[in-house]
Amino acid sequence: MLLSSYGQIIRDKRKRGNITIGELADLSGLTHPQVSRIENEKSSLTLNSAVRILQSLKMPLSPLLPEKIIDVMSLYFQKNIVKREFPEKYPTLNFNDLVPLDDGGLFSSGKAEEVIRALLGRFVKDITSIADSEKTASISQLLYNYLANKIPSASSSLSVSLPPVLPEVANFRYPRRLSLENIRNNYLAGGVLIFLDIGAYVRQIRLSKKLSLQQLGDAVGLSHQGVKLLELQTAEKIKLEDILKLDVALDLQGELLDFAWEVAKFYAGIHRTKTKISDKLHPYQSFEIHGIEKLIVVSRLFQHYFPDNREWLDEYRKQSNSGFSDWIR
Repeated sequence: MLLSSYGQIIRDKRKRGNITIGELADLSGLTHPQVSRIENEKSSLTLNSAVRILQSLKMPLSPLLPEKIIDVMSLYFQKNIVKREFPEKYPTLNFNDLVPLDDGGLFSSGKAEEVIRALLGRFVKDITSIADSEKTASISQLLYNYLANKIPSASSSLSVSLPPVLPEVANFRYPRRLSLENIRNNYLAGGVLIFLDIGAYVRQIRLSKKLSLQQLGDAVGLSHQGVKLLELQTAEKIKLEDILKLDVALDLQGELLDFAWEVAKFYAGIHRTKTKISDKLHPYQSFEIHGIEKLIVVSRLFQHYFPDNREWLDEYRKQSNSGFSDWIR
């Protein structure tokens, strides 16, 4: 096991800080039973739970790991001294781009949907050169419904109405062929990363190393189906230990750990304004997560099909500065 005695280490840190289980649960956004089961090691320590608990206890990750793992995770534990080439001009949505939606209550009011559909409309126009605004709006709505999983048989419904290039777009919610360079650029540029990005990142790394699902699964103790689900769906419930195993197996020197840690920090709400002004985390609620993930998926479509174009991002930020007045009815 790469994680040993994590429950005892967390319990000891909590007690040294005179924090009760209930208080830690309140600080982290977890439940009392969840914290208790983790401390008693009756539940595996997921990536999500690890980030929330360690952040709440102001505790680094290193006490949970053996020295041999720390030694090979230089890109995580020594990231401040490891030189990186940051793509400063890479067009990606960052945490500041979400503040107007979050602080303005646009997720709870449902107005964020209009913002996402408007940005999707820009994508439809760019990829099809459609001049008809009514047709663009109609297609954008269909694609939005597909991203929101509101259409049972989305592919067949969309293919009837879409221009020839768009049925291919509609065959996935996240562009599976998004390049490893694009995925890494989002990470290096400080962009918002979602759980789907972890799966895409692992898949592209695996393919670049010419490993089959079975080979990678055997290396980390997962079934090939388990690796496939991670790559194509969501890493939301992935164990911290599995992230460590994948990092070692793919010889990433801590980059996957750092990448995944940043994803979990985002979902935990660490960058949110309301978290910064209080002593406890304010994790995103499910309806907020759904909106943010759809927005990020649309941005990934732009990055995949128009990797050198940042006009969509400039327009988003221009609208953001005006309260999205042109995009919200």
